[in-house]
Amino acid sequence: MCNSKGLEKYFRPGRFARNFWKLDLGLNAFSGKISRLWAMDTLDLSHNQFSGNLDELAFSLCHNGTARVRGLHLNDNNFEGFVPDCFLQS
Repeated sequence: MCNSKGLEKYFRPGRFARNFWKLDLGLNAFSGKISRLWAMDTLDLSHNQFSGNLDELAFSLCHNGTARVRGLHLNDNNFEGFVPDCFLQS
């Protein structure tokens, strides 16, 4: 099992992760608290054991009421809170 601490050196803001347009880490056994995400086209963290509060992630997921990620897959994790309003707009 890999936790998110081991991934932080690669995926922290300011590193190459912000140049991705699609990142698929789904269907793994990754775990740990996610406290910040980065803007990209598609981000798939589904089917892992990540945790964190979605309300706190809203700062990095939304900008001026607009979603900064077009395809966001967080299902089957241990997140708490509500999906940010910017993802509920059509």
